[in-house]
Amino acid sequence: MDIDWALAVFFFIVFAVWSFSYLGAVLPKETHVPAEAVFRKAIEAVTVREYSIPARFYSNSSSSGAALYAVMDWLDGNPNTTRVYSGTEQLPCEISGDTLLWLSDLSPGDNDFTITFSTEREPMNCSASIPRQANLTLSGVTEARTSLSIESLNSLLLKDYNLFREENGINTDIRIEADIGTESYAFGPVPPYYADIHSYERTLPVSGTTETATLRVLVWNR
Repeated sequence: MDIDWALAVFFFIVFAVWSFSYLGAVLPKETHVPAEAVFRKAIEAVTVREYSIPARFYSNSSSSGAALYAVMDWLDGNPNTTRVYSGTEQLPCEISGDTLLWLSDLSPGDNDFTITFSTEREPMNCSASIPRQANLTLSGVTEARTSLSIESLNSLLLKDYNLFREENGINTDIRIEADIGTESYAFGPVPPYYADIHSYERTLPVSGTTETATLRVLVWNR
C-alpha cells in the first residue's frame, strides 16, 4: 500500500511539472520592447532635424546695416524656420525665392554668420524688408543635426501618457525629462524605487535658438 501511495505521488509530481512546462511553452508571453527601441521612440517624439550653414563676408571697412545674401537649398527643411545669426545675435532677414537676405553691421576683415533651418512647422521668421542691392556671401558646407523641438516637447506634455505608449507600441513604463537653462520639463510617472531602470542621457541643441538642452529618458518594466 505504501508503494502504491509513493508511486501515485511520484506520477502526480511528474504530471504537474510537465503541465507547467507545457503551458509555459504554449501560452503567449508579453514581450517587452527593448530599452534602446524605447529611447529611439522618445527622442523622435521631441526632436527635429536642423541644418546649419556657415557664411562669411569679407569687408574692407566698417559699415552699419549692410545687406548680404546667400543662395539657398533648403533640402527637406522648412524655409519658414530660417534664422541668421552673427554670434548669438539673431539678424533681420527676408526670403525671396531661393535667396536669403539679411542685414548686419560689418567690421573690417572676415565677418562670420550662421544660417539655420529645420523640419519644424512654424510661421515665417524672415519677415523683414531687405534692400535688393546686397552683397553675396561665401557659404560653407551644410551640416545636419538632431535638435530638441520646443513645439514637439510642448505637444508631448499635453498628450495622454497611455495613449503615447499605445501609439508608439511601448509596453514598458517611460519618463522623458528635459532641462533647458533653468527650466525643467517631465512627461510620464516617476519610477518606483524598486524598479530596474534603464536610462539614456544626451545633450542637444534647441531648435531655433542658441541654447542647449539635456534630454533624459528612463525606461523600466511594469
